[in-house]
Amino acid sequence: MHVISNDAAANQDLINKITVRAGFEFTDRLYVGSNFCCRYFLRYVESAVKNVASLKKTAAFSHIKITLCLPIFSQRYLETGKKVISTLMKKHGDVIDEITVNDYGMLVFVQKFSGAKINVGRLFNKDVRDIRHAEYYNASHTPNAVGLTSSVLNGFNVSRYEFDLTNRFLDFKDFDKDIAVYAPYVYATTGLVCEFGSSKKRADEKFRPNNDCDFECATVCNRYKTVFLEEYVKIGRTVYFKVDDYFVTAKSGYRLIFEPFDLFLPVGNDL
Repeated sequence: MHVISNDAAANQDLINKITVRAGFEFTDRLYVGSNFCCRYFLRYVESAVKNVASLKKTAAFSHIKITLCLPIFSQRYLETGKKVISTLMKKHGDVIDEITVNDYGMLVFVQKFSGAKINVGRLFNKDVRDIRHAEYYNASHTPNAVGLTSSVLNGFNVSRYEFDLTNRFLDFKDFDKDIAVYAPYVYATTGLVCEFGSSKKRADEKFRPNNDCDFECATVCNRYKTVFLEEYVKIGRTVYFKVDDYFVTAKSGYRLIFEPFDLFLPVGNDL
């Protein structure tokens, strides 16, 4: 998200590069926010939305829309987060037409914004995600989160369900809902502790959940490679693995949420 800058020309060039890398004919939607870190969200989201709204004034991107992506807020940042979300919806409700939530509390809160569609985010899906186990990863799979729609989620105004490529073959053919799939990066695990944010702290202040930081994650990452050559990257508090070969079966097609990490990730540390 921090790559959306005050430079409109640079933003246009970046979006064009992402479109080419993803193999899209055009990009009509940007996901702005964070699935994983409330501190990151609060630091960057207002400026990012403002810059995308400005970009929308240009002829080439007048069609662009925003999905506001919300993390799970810690108790410390919850009230601030709710105020920021309300302010963004009031100021930029014309461009933010969707909100992705990742926990039940925020799902209840965002129902108040009647002008925006609500998406159930990737953190609702608790499926195993481990590319190292080839037999599991290469099997066809229907995500367990699909079952939520027959219970508690049916009581909410949900428009779309978002998933990771937890398996090479995802089967939604019997799922009568709009879906979206993140690619080519799958989050393997996430947590509340960011080692990068601890890098400048004293030993007795390191590795605290949701600790204050200088957003070191914007400039550094760690890359990992297993003995079987599976590749992982840790960005902030989340570890991802990359997949390029996958198949999704859906009743009425699906939205691809392309994560352009390769275009702007720092070189990082190879471990």
